[in-house]
Amino acid sequence: CPTESIPGHDVPTELVDIPNEGPFTQVAGGRGFLCGLRQDGEIRCRGKTTAKVPLPPSGTFRQMVTGSDFVCGLGADSKVRCTSARTSRLELPGKGYATIVAGDYHLCGIKGDGSLRCRRRHTAKRATTDPLRALSLGSVNACGLTQGGEVRCWGSRDRLASGAPSGQFRDVSVGTLSACALSTMGSVECWGGNYDRASSPPSTPPPPPEPLVLEIQDMSVI
Repeated sequence: CPTESIPGHDVPTELVDIPNEGPFTQVAGGRGFLCGLRQDGEIRCRGKTTAKVPLPPSGTFRQMVTGSDFVCGLGADSKVRCTSARTSRLELPGKGYATIVAGDYHLCGIKGDGSLRCRRRHTAKRATTDPLRALSLGSVNACGLTQGGEVRCWGSRDRLASGAPSGQFRDVSVGTLSACALSTMGSVECWGGNYDRASSPPSTPPPPPEPLVLEIQDMSVI
């Protein structure tokens, strides 16, 4: 693979190609690898070195997520199956999951009734008991939106849990030290650490998203 320098960093980064086995409906990456969910529901992965690439879970899936060293798929039977490049792996018990979300070291699933189940490595155990409709995971933190649009946060950074804004929101995103939420009025509120001004929101509401099609080599990612 070619190399590319990341702005602000002196160390060149090796690029990883998606395997030419598409078309794909979803792509996601971990540390040193990328995986794609094909239109037929199978998962394919490729990485810089074979030892760092998790073998894809067998079966067909309707959603795929990746963490630092694992890949998981949500099947049509609403069960979650995962594989990891490490000896230990994350699993979500049972079935009935509507969507799954992954962070670097943890995996969570939201069931059809809004209830939450999580498995973790190196993160706080505590999670909200409120039914959720959206969720975002960082390295050691998590924030979700309740059915009423309120923000709930937990994890190893107390600032995220204690500084969460009040009000109604339609989306939330968590980083390493900070988090931001998009309100129902279109404004952005951020809280947590302010490393490199990460918790300073833009001064104007973001424009409505436009449809975007990305082409990777000879494949289109929808």
